[in-house]
Amino acid sequence: MKFLVIGGIDLSQNKETEIQLQYIEKCKELLAKSSTKHPTFHIQNEGCQMNSIQTESIAAIMEKMGYEMVDTEDADAVVFNTCTVRENANQKIYGHLGHLKSIKRNHPDMKIVLFGCMMQEHHVVEKIRKDYKYVNLVFGTHNIHKFPELFYRALQTDDQIIDIWKESDEIVEGMPTSRKYSFKTGVSVMFGCNNFCSYCIVPYVRGRERSREPEEIIKEIPTPFHIYDEKGIRENARKLYKAFSWNKGFKEYFAVKATPNPTILKILKEEGCGTDCSSLTELMMSDKMGFKGDEIMFSSNDTPAEEFVLAKKLNATINLDDFTHIDFLEKSAGIPEKICCRFNPGGKFSISTTIMDNPGDAKYGMTKDQIIEAYKILKAKGVKRFGMHAFLASNTVTNEYYPTLAKILFETAVEIKEKTGVKLDFINLSGGVGIPYTPDKEPNDIMVIGEGVRKVYEEVLVPAGMGDVAIFTELGRFMLAPYGHLVTTAIHEKHTHKEYIGVDACAVNLMRPAMYGAYHHITVLGKENEPCDHKYDVTGSLCENNDKFAIDRMLPKIDMGDILVIHDTGAHGFAMGYNYNGKLKSAEVLLRPDGSWRLIRRAETPEDYFATINDFWDVEL
Repeated sequence: MKFLVIGGIDLSQNKETEIQLQYIEKCKELLAKSSTKHPTFHIQNEGCQMNSIQTESIAAIMEKMGYEMVDTEDADAVVFNTCTVRENANQKIYGHLGHLKSIKRNHPDMKIVLFGCMMQEHHVVEKIRKDYKYVNLVFGTHNIHKFPELFYRALQTDDQIIDIWKESDEIVEGMPTSRKYSFKTGVSVMFGCNNFCSYCIVPYVRGRERSREPEEIIKEIPTPFHIYDEKGIRENARKLYKAFSWNKGFKEYFAVKATPNPTILKILKEEGCGTDCSSLTELMMSDKMGFKGDEIMFSSNDTPAEEFVLAKKLNATINLDDFTHIDFLEKSAGIPEKICCRFNPGGKFSISTTIMDNPGDAKYGMTKDQIIEAYKILKAKGVKRFGMHAFLASNTVTNEYYPTLAKILFETAVEIKEKTGVKLDFINLSGGVGIPYTPDKEPNDIMVIGEGVRKVYEEVLVPAGMGDVAIFTELGRFMLAPYGHLVTTAIHEKHTHKEYIGVDACAVNLMRPAMYGAYHHITVLGKENEPCDHKYDVTGSLCENNDKFAIDRMLPKIDMGDILVIHDTGAHGFAMGYNYNGKLKSAEVLLRPDGSWRLIRRAETPEDYFATINDFWDVEL
């Protein structure tokens, strides 16, 4: 049902778009006939990111009509995109209208347009009708696509036009838009909400959920791209902190190497996390994002001097990988008052009867004798705060890993105290808690893991008078991997000795399958419920035969243009990208809790690729 409807013809999306584009041309012709000067418009946005996206579209439509955007309200057309969530936003609109009354007195041909959420409230519309008769056009949220048609009518009359729809199930694609920035943007994936929460007005002013087609979204953000789920990331971080809430000093140091993106770091910082850095640029990124001092852990191996210098300058916690690094650090940057040492017990690391990894072959960390001697030397050099770190296994999918590792480290910490007099301030369990990449496996239960570590803590550390030792973690994969996916499009098919599907992503965008033979689950959008009765190799375009996302994978029949989602790429996905074959890295996108998308890293361009050799095209030999 529609309220005060003008028009309201039920048309297909494509047909509706065509009609509105025709009205844009009609407005352009009408304006050209009626004025000798270039008309101007001013547009102002109030409210959320969704409003910003719609404001960009209205601005683009006005420009196509022949209007030029200006910053002043003394324009030929003034447009307000309104918000009704905050009372202040409402009052601002009324204030602007009061100001415009005097301007319009001297500029009677000015067109004043109000649209958006505030206009979906009946009492507001009645107030506009009664007290602001000089407003020319009023419409709501459900018929924004009708703006060209409505504005054409407004240009032909001085009468007030009000067109408010109570609801709509239409999503009209293909209307013009003008992005404010070349390097970031918001993209809508859905409109409305089905949750009628008592504190929220969105379902009432935006209607029920309507999802856009993936093909239309991809027109705005071309594949391939990585997408991250902000809501999932935040919820996972909060669950981790809940699992270790029994430890007063607990802190998660997110492994920047897993997903080095400032927006991701900002989200995790807001959730109380620090950063685990392993390079100069990761330290620089952490500093840029406001991480300071104890919020930064620096764990590196074969470390260049300049990295130690910056870590010390930032007052980061330096984690020494080798006994010889004591002298190296002292000569390059000086010994800080707090320091950490990495422990490697050697041998094979096992849980029950299962060998998880082989620390004895790993290049990381010191032997027990070395680390005990290291603490003696560092204590003598004036270090006042000590920590210990160890990394014994990668991507474990078992709730036993952390408790087993913790027992080894806790017992070693007690021995260190007895032999050196050094009482550790913190113990860093590092990473290693993984995720199940195949859908048939159960994920780790972080609550069970946290409880397991607590029990060992109370069994080993508390009796030794070390019940105030803080526990740290450095989880990259666990924190991000399940909350990121690589989105790609099928562009080729090949029928030879095998059946191949070629996609527009390649190992540049996700190296793990090529490098490790790693499994990543694949979903074909729109075919989730179809039988997986076709066997494919899913390939990229690199000149390497291992550039395959799947080998002999049973999937639904894939047609050209189908969109494939490669799961669990939120960690070590984009981060491991490279430029082999001159291929360019993809964009990164954030899915917001409200259903909108935000570009958080643009795709690389050829200009980026050539930037480091631009001055070397003609080197004299």
